[in-house]
Amino acid sequence: MEYFDPTIASPLQVPGLSDLVGGDVYLTSSHRRWAPAYKKEFQPRVGLAYRLTNTTVLRAGYGIFFNPPMYGPGSVPTGMDGYGPTTPWETTWNYNLATPGPPISNPWPGGPILPFGSSEGALTQVGFSPSGFLQSWNKEGYTQAWNLGVQRQLPGNVLIEADYVANKGTDLPFGSFTNLNYLGPWVEKASAAQINALEAPVANPFYGIITNPTSGLSGPTIPQYQLDVPFPQFTGLSLVDAPFAGSNYQSFQLKIEKRFSQGLQFLASYTNSKSLDQGSTSDPGSVHYGGWTHLSDPNNLRLEWALSAFDLPQVLKLAYVYELPFGRTKHFGANWSPWVNGLLGGWQTNGNWMFDDGFPMELNQSGGTPLPTYPSQQPDLLAPLQRNHGSGWMQNYFSNPQVAVMASPFTIGTAPPVIPNVRQPGTNNADLSVFKEFPLSGLREGAHLQFRVESYNVFNHPQFFGPNTTVASGSFGLITSQRNTPREVQLALKLYW
Repeated sequence: MEYFDPTIASPLQVPGLSDLVGGDVYLTSSHRRWAPAYKKEFQPRVGLAYRLTNTTVLRAGYGIFFNPPMYGPGSVPTGMDGYGPTTPWETTWNYNLATPGPPISNPWPGGPILPFGSSEGALTQVGFSPSGFLQSWNKEGYTQAWNLGVQRQLPGNVLIEADYVANKGTDLPFGSFTNLNYLGPWVEKASAAQINALEAPVANPFYGIITNPTSGLSGPTIPQYQLDVPFPQFTGLSLVDAPFAGSNYQSFQLKIEKRFSQGLQFLASYTNSKSLDQGSTSDPGSVHYGGWTHLSDPNNLRLEWALSAFDLPQVLKLAYVYELPFGRTKHFGANWSPWVNGLLGGWQTNGNWMFDDGFPMELNQSGGTPLPTYPSQQPDLLAPLQRNHGSGWMQNYFSNPQVAVMASPFTIGTAPPVIPNVRQPGTNNADLSVFKEFPLSGLREGAHLQFRVESYNVFNHPQFFGPNTTVASGSFGLITSQRNTPREVQLALKLYW
């Protein structure tokens, strides 16, 4: 295993470049630690519950929770340079795109490239992009969580609870910041002529020294900017996520709950919240905080501080189970005959309702001319985007799409990582069902037959994904897909024996 050290002197000897630094450092029998042990995991927890009256309780709490270590056993996602080489197939001889190369029957006449392990030391991956992690990034992210709330018992076995819930994340993995081989902030103030000079080809001092033809540094010329990055002997770095991200979540949460009694049970919850962070993801299948890979300026990570990609300001959920009070064991119909009871008794209805404001959206642009070594550009916003609430909103989601334009060449773009004022279509969904019980006590005590009618998206409300948010793509503002299915109805018959 290895890690990348940006401070060690490079053993690569290049005329005119005597101060090269950076390279892989491999573990040995006398140097067995990937990174210094992290000994700051102090995780206090405190909680308070105070009964104000016989039916009212005040609750509060605070705690610090550390994430699993990134460099712990079984958790290191990289650090295999030298042990996993890839042998490319030369489809044309020496990659000249003209002379046919080796046939499929013998794609590697000289044999595959075998792992060379740590034999090359700090010369590993020279001319390419080393992978690994920095020891100085050995920080384990943590979250501070706190809450303050009041619970009150109401008549009818109903509980109401109001809470202030918040948390703050620190040293979280920044999924889009993994490369240190970029130009400094001075390039953002460079003129067009200076940028052109940076991109102009110059004599390659690595020519004849880095000989692998698949390397971007093996040709006779390279762009000038390659000699101005911190590690010019590498085309990039593929490091683990930097622990530079943060998060902040604030919310008011209201819950009303009735435990099952007299045939009724329900739960209603409402959340009003705001979530800010750097580097989150709206992908529901992602569990890694660094999944969102947006980065505007590697020299100014504060630009990534924005609404979380999963931010939902308002969410209302309702769920209930209600046994209708009709039947021989209910409030109405205690003296019904078995036939009348079989028809009118034993009914139950259930429901799940959900409403929310919709996720925020991230803008990007098709094409563009970014600064050398910088990520893709953000588009420019000349004014805040507005949603179209009139007809044709699925074809033109924004009422003023002309305010989102391509960024000028060699600029970062003024659009934020997440648009704060326009969101994807929200959720308005209901799943309802009706159950009917038929007692079969004549066959066996407790036996009954249950007939169910269940409907998902019962009101057939379509829920759409957000519109195309790629500026100058030709379909900017166009909604093309639906994220729920049309109304579904299913019938079931279940025998309880």
